[in-house]
Amino acid sequence: VSFLPLMAMDLGLVIYFWYLVARTRKAMRDEYDIPQIHCKCGCAAEDACMAVFCSACTLSQMGRHTADYTTYRSMCCTDTGLPNHVEVKLPSDPMNEMV
Repeated sequence: VSFLPLMAMDLGLVIYFWYLVARTRKAMRDEYDIPQIHCKCGCAAEDACMAVFCSACTLSQMGRHTADYTTYRSMCCTDTGLPNHVEVKLPSDPMNEMV
């Protein structure tokens, strides 16, 4: 029995996971105006490197940046990762715009 198709599918899923983490990190940096530190070229190389070589750190950093876990406990299986009674407002939300 050849495991080559299964290994190829696993590799494809890992690469797709890295791609999603890098795109999410770039979107968050754009949303919150966070500059790149190591790669000044304006490309997504820094996001890709962080996704590939430090996925766990990248995911925890994004989680800490988007919620105040010292005030609210994190909750599993909710849309925001916070308790349902916590109102979450995103920076791009039109309700947050100054009139």
